[in-house]
Amino acid sequence: MNQDSADDLRQKGNHEFQQGNLDNAVFFYTSAIEKSTQTNDNQALILNCCNRSACFFQLEEYEKAKEDATLAWKLSKESNVKASYRLAKTLLALKEFDGTEKVLKSALTIEGLQTQEEQALRDLLKQVEKERAQPDNTAEEKSIKSVNRPVSIREFEKKETLGVGNFSEILVARHKITGETFALKVLEKKKAADLAKRQHPNVYNEISMEARVLMERLPPHPSVVTMYHSFQDYNNVYYLMDLQNTNKDLWSRLRHNGCMVGCHSSQAKRWMLQLVDACEHIHKHGIVHRDLKPENVLLDGKNHVVVIDFGTSKDLIQTDLNGPEFVGTPDFMSPEAVTGFSGMPKEGKADGATHCADLWALGAILYILQTGSTPFWSPSPYLAFLKIKRGLLARSRFGIPDDPTWDLIQKLMNVDPAKRLGADSFNVENGKLVENKGYGVLRQHEYFKGVDENDKTHVIPSLQDLCILACTDLAKKDAVDLDLCEKHPPGDGSAHDLTRLPAFHKGKVLHILDKSRVFSQGDETRVFRRFFEKDIDFVKSKVRPESRDFVGLTQMIDDEYKPQSARGSADPYAKKDDPLPTPLAFLSSPLLLSASTDWSEDEEKKLIKGWKTSISHINKTRPKAVIVCGQLDSSPKIWKFLTRIRDSIPVIWNDGSSFYTFWLNGFQGIVLHSSGLQDRDGAQMLWLQEQMEQSRMAKHRVFCFCDCDPKDLPELVLKRLARGRVAALFGLSNFENYEDIIEYVANEKMEDDVSVKSTDSEEDKDDCATMKVFGSIINGIRMITVEETMDSWNTTFELLITA
Repeated sequence: MNQDSADDLRQKGNHEFQQGNLDNAVFFYTSAIEKSTQTNDNQALILNCCNRSACFFQLEEYEKAKEDATLAWKLSKESNVKASYRLAKTLLALKEFDGTEKVLKSALTIEGLQTQEEQALRDLLKQVEKERAQPDNTAEEKSIKSVNRPVSIREFEKKETLGVGNFSEILVARHKITGETFALKVLEKKKAADLAKRQHPNVYNEISMEARVLMERLPPHPSVVTMYHSFQDYNNVYYLMDLQNTNKDLWSRLRHNGCMVGCHSSQAKRWMLQLVDACEHIHKHGIVHRDLKPENVLLDGKNHVVVIDFGTSKDLIQTDLNGPEFVGTPDFMSPEAVTGFSGMPKEGKADGATHCADLWALGAILYILQTGSTPFWSPSPYLAFLKIKRGLLARSRFGIPDDPTWDLIQKLMNVDPAKRLGADSFNVENGKLVENKGYGVLRQHEYFKGVDENDKTHVIPSLQDLCILACTDLAKKDAVDLDLCEKHPPGDGSAHDLTRLPAFHKGKVLHILDKSRVFSQGDETRVFRRFFEKDIDFVKSKVRPESRDFVGLTQMIDDEYKPQSARGSADPYAKKDDPLPTPLAFLSSPLLLSASTDWSEDEEKKLIKGWKTSISHINKTRPKAVIVCGQLDSSPKIWKFLTRIRDSIPVIWNDGSSFYTFWLNGFQGIVLHSSGLQDRDGAQMLWLQEQMEQSRMAKHRVFCFCDCDPKDLPELVLKRLARGRVAALFGLSNFENYEDIIEYVANEKMEDDVSVKSTDSEEDKDDCATMKVFGSIINGIRMITVEETMDSWNTTFELLITA
């Protein structure tokens, strides 16, 4: 560029100006001005100052435009028509009418003025007279909200940034005259254009949709954000909206001490009722939001909800701006929206989203308000979509201890849109609202019993909810005081006795402690122990059949899905220790078989002695977890002895009464009960499909444990486990110890032509797998040692016979 002349640089600037790249044009004109100054080329300097002034004018940087135009006018000794025109245009934009008139009258005296030039100057002079005659009422305006005139960005002072999107930014803006503060959404045109070209062709419709919905289609409502003005300049589109910066959004209220625990139940009920009101208002005007989630629900000064972000909404009446059906945030998308995803298998023709999609999202919001987790959390959006399509909701026993809450969630999140609670409240046909019952059916649900829909007071937690928080602190404090634990054991009836808590309150206290990771493996298990009077209840209650997981060893809450190499210091330069092997103990005994087995007294004593020896060995070697599988009706004595295992060693309990999963140092354990595996469309088989889909995609190490002889499992189950990359299956043996393998061949089908796969995608011919199978009848331990290497998992198995 150093070799370019001022004229070359000017030509490049002209090209960029014509292409609309004003910032680039300013750069080239500035370089041309510098060259002209160095060469003392006065005419080139005048021309380039005029050109740069035109750029600044387009950018609405009028003071800079005035500076360049003034310099050009002076350098030409008030004889350059282009300089006069540029200066007059800028002064007029700044409403400096006297200065504009003076420049124009002087320019009209220039000798040799062309007819076209003279006409342009006289037209500008007439515009001066017209604008001067218009009264300036801006100084009298007390509020900018309802003014009936064009609004300009120059009227506002930009302050701090509230948030940033793909092509937008939300700022706090203060009106210079009225002093009012607003949320100003700034949408950058160039970024939007780039996004439209690369991956998001509907971006322009989304920009227009938000303005139309909030300024034309929806009347004002206290629970829906208000947009006062939509305006633009050369670079940006601006939306001027209410500023709700007192309490941020619902998402921010889900945390306690940095952990996602959900919010107070008393607040959740009022917020949900306000969201029902907001949705009723939106839906009765034929709008579907399609992206309801905690981040899109702000809280105003009274902690009341305000729904925002209508860019991806759908208009059932004025349909010209509607985008594709596959929109929203994966965790809150409905099954009908997910069906629009190109990667999902189709089942018939997908219907377009109606208000029922927002009802599903309401259920998902209630779920996360109660639990701090989304209902279908998965490591990837695709796995979340598969879960959403099946709609297998898992109840969090701690987070949702009351039935009315769970009932409302289930009724809102029915896979069939027509069966959701409130589905028949609205109906739009041929662009007209033909059904408008309102959401009385939602307000009358038992969940909202006792909540006053006309309550306009500040939304604060109840005293009961605050006491629940206090109980969590008491539980943690008591558990580390060994003298107190001995003096006040669970069930003593004292003020420290957590077993006295009603079921609902106990569930909420346990939930907050659980989501705060207090129950993660280690000495913290003493906290969990404080809630149970009997040792056996403490051991058994770690299994949560409703959410199909194990306290302290969950995928999400406890981060156990992360291998050891992915943990530790957040400092990328910190030295990380090599991962240590993770030992597991699979405990077996003939006594774990059905109680119908006829043991002599001496045989039983010998087996129990060996069982005690196994437990003693476990307490000495301290494996990371112990897995015990047996029949529900087996000898109660055998289960009782498990309470002698150290509290810091989790006991994975499988008596055939439930199915669930646990995670430890990056690998997964799947616990199955045999009686629920016969029905191919049953809850356990559908759940197992989801687990196998996840293991195939994530390719983490998986082990499976059943309550019976593995040979007694249906062949379809064995094949699906092998296909799901399960490394080994463990169970009891009816006759003798054995080791076996199960092989899966790509695209394999059963004899009745049932595919082993759970999806229709074709597999590569080399996509085969092998699973080890272990059946145990001995009184002893099978040690499973899992070791993480750089790019794989190594597993060793060792049999220890104790009797």
